[in-house]
Amino acid sequence: MAKNFLNDIRPANRDERRSRVDDEPLEVSNRPVQLPPRFREKSFQPMPERRSRKILWTIVVLVIIGAIIALASFFSNAKVTITQKSEDISLENSPFVATINGDDKTLSFKLVKLTGSAEKVVTGGMPTTISSKATGRVILYNNFSSAPQKLDIETRLATSDGKIYKTDNALTIPGTKTENGKVIPGSIEVGVHADQPGPTYNIGLSDFTIFGFKGSPKYTKFYGRSKTQITGGASGPGIALSEADAKIAHEAALTTLKEKLIAQATASLPDSAIMLPGSYVIREDLDSGQVVGDKNMYTVKGALYGVLFDEHELAQKIASVAISQYDGGEINIPELKTFTVDIKNKDAITDTTSTVSLGISGKGNALWVVPKEKVIAKLLGSKKRDLGVNLSEFPSVKKATVSIMPSWSMTLPEKPNSIKVLID
Repeated sequence: MAKNFLNDIRPANRDERRSRVDDEPLEVSNRPVQLPPRFREKSFQPMPERRSRKILWTIVVLVIIGAIIALASFFSNAKVTITQKSEDISLENSPFVATINGDDKTLSFKLVKLTGSAEKVVTGGMPTTISSKATGRVILYNNFSSAPQKLDIETRLATSDGKIYKTDNALTIPGTKTENGKVIPGSIEVGVHADQPGPTYNIGLSDFTIFGFKGSPKYTKFYGRSKTQITGGASGPGIALSEADAKIAHEAALTTLKEKLIAQATASLPDSAIMLPGSYVIREDLDSGQVVGDKNMYTVKGALYGVLFDEHELAQKIASVAISQYDGGEINIPELKTFTVDIKNKDAITDTTSTVSLGISGKGNALWVVPKEKVIAKLLGSKKRDLGVNLSEFPSVKKATVSIMPSWSMTLPEKPNSIKVLID
C-alpha cells in the first residue's frame, strides 16, 4: 500500500513550535542585514555649483525687477494735453459804455492822466521879435451867496506870488445852491491871459484871488483854480515861421508827444490793466506856435487822458457781444491788444469823467480758460480709460489725451505735482 505523503506532513502544534525555537541555539551571522528598498537610507549629495548660481541669479533678477516696478510706481508721472474750446470773434465799431464802477451792462474803467512836452527843431523862417502873453483856462467859484456875481471883461486874477492874469470876456458866476443839506459853490470856466508878455508868466496849475475884491468880505469867498496850465508866454528874438512850416513843425512835435505819453502810460499800467489803441485823448495846451530864435525849437505841451480796462473783464464783455451763445466762462483773447477803440465823447473827457462811450473793433480767437488745478484734482488716482468722463464737467476742454510713465500703468498718479497739464 503506497504511503500518503500528505498525511505525513502535519503542522506542529503550538507547544512543539515553542519548544523547537527555544531549544535551538541562535546563529549570529556577520553579513550585513539587507533591508528592503523602502527602508534604505537616502543619500543627500551637495547641489552642483552651476545649478546653485543659476537659482541665485534668478532671485537677484526678480528682486531687481521688483525694485524697478516699485520705484517706477513711486515716481510715476502723467502728462495731460488739452485742446481748449475756442471760437473766432469779430467786432466792427460795436458800441460799449464804460463807467467808473461798472456793472452787468457796462465796462468798468480807470482814468490815468500824464502830462509832458515835446520839441521839434525847425529850420528856415525869418528873424523876428517875439512878444506873446501866456494863456490858459481857469474855473471861478462863488461861495459868497446864492446871488449870481457879474464880472467885467479883463477882470484881474492874482496868484499867491503876485502875477496878474485877466479874463478874456465878461461873465456871470452862478450863486451857491444847497444839495442834501450841503452848500455847493456856483462855478464857471473862463479863458485868461497874462497881464504882461514873457515866459515868466508860464505857470502850472494854481489858485487865484479876484484882485478887485481885495479888502471886502467877497475876497475870500470868490476864488479861481486852474483848469489847464498857463503857457505860451514869450519875449525876445525869435523866428517867424510860414503857416506851412509851422504846421509841419507842430504835427511832428505833437506826434512825438503822443508817442512819449503813450509809452509812459503803457509802461506804468497796473496788473491786468490794458489800454487799447485809441482808448486815450491827447489834450494839447494852448501854445503860440512861435520859436525862440536862439533855440530853434518848436515846443508842444499837453496831457494824455488814458482809459484803462481790466483785460479779463474786457475779454468777457467782448465775448458776450461777439459770441451768440456765450456761456459766461472765463476766456482769453490773445489778439486783444490789437483791438482799437473810438471814444465817442472825447470832448467830455476830463479828470472827473465817470462815463465813456466807446466803439470797439477787432478780430481774434476767444479761448476758454482751462482751470488746471481743478483738472489735476479731478484726475488724481483715476483710471486712464476714464479721462473723457472726468473732463466732461469742464466746458473749456474740447478734447484731451494722456500719457503715463511708466507706460504699463493704467492709473494716473495720486500726487498733484506728478500730473502736468499742457494746453495745446
